[in-house]
Amino acid sequence: MKICDVTQFYSPRSGGVRRYLGEKQQHVRERTEDEHFLIVPGERTSQQSEGRTHLITIASPKVDRTSRYRILCNVPLVHSILREIRPDIVESGDPYHLAWAILRGARELGIPAVGFYHSHFPDAYLRTACRFGGPPVEKFVLMAAR
Repeated sequence: MKICDVTQFYSPRSGGVRRYLGEKQQHVRERTEDEHFLIVPGERTSQQSEGRTHLITIASPKVDRTSRYRILCNVPLVHSILREIRPDIVESGDPYHLAWAILRGARELGIPAVGFYHSHFPDAYLRTACRFGGPPVEKFVLMAAR
């Protein structure tokens, strides 16, 4: 089986998403006969392979000057890579434009796709509002998010 993961949230140095995907690739190498492709934003477009696991980076701009994270904007290149490798399933761990584009592209290619989010939305986005609004705002915001 060919599995392809596409994610926006990937830092080459650290982070929970990187660890999750690294563990997944290790599992594929050590315990399956599957092939795994990982498509992520990077400094330059390149491909590295280790046996049946492949890391494909696509040149992407940084989120800001100090961030390790980049925004994968070249969706046509991702679709081209999907057409080339023809995975049996695509997984996209991203709540933004990339995931929606991947789900649409996979559907056009007849490839089953799964979209999910690597974080807990209220914790990731609403804590700022909670921090500045105090306990009453926190209670309301988290209740609305549930």
